[in-house]
Amino acid sequence: MSHREQARVRVTAATSARLSRMCEDLAEAEELVGPEFTPVLERLRSPDASEHQVRTALAELEELLRQHGLVGPGAVARGELPAGGYQPLPGLGPGRPLEEVYVCPGDLCDRVEIPRPGPPRAPLCAVWACPLPRFRMDRER
Repeated sequence: MSHREQARVRVTAATSARLSRMCEDLAEAEELVGPEFTPVLERLRSPDASEHQVRTALAELEELLRQHGLVGPGAVARGELPAGGYQPLPGLGPGRPLEEVYVCPGDLCDRVEIPRPGPPRAPLCAVWACPLPRFRMDRER
């Protein structure tokens, strides 16, 4: 059984993706945001939060970011992939298999972070105020 199959489906994929992006942005701006973010984040942690409540909280967080002079997650266009997509660097081959990732501790969003080279350090979740837990994916052969 996968990590996602164990989780209760609480929000749509689009809302989950929005929340994932917001969590990442808030974790990076942690020292710049004030205590007014706390009650909104606490509402997101509620096990009974509905799709509508999550979307409302996301809108509030985006507005709070704007009030602090920070760009909200929907404000920057990232553009299209180059023609033909990105190519691997010569000599690196097709890459390494992805076996372990960091995931949302509350199973609320679809945020997934790949471990970086160097000492293990989990990215922070702004919603749950804790490091993202490691999740080992099953390899099918």
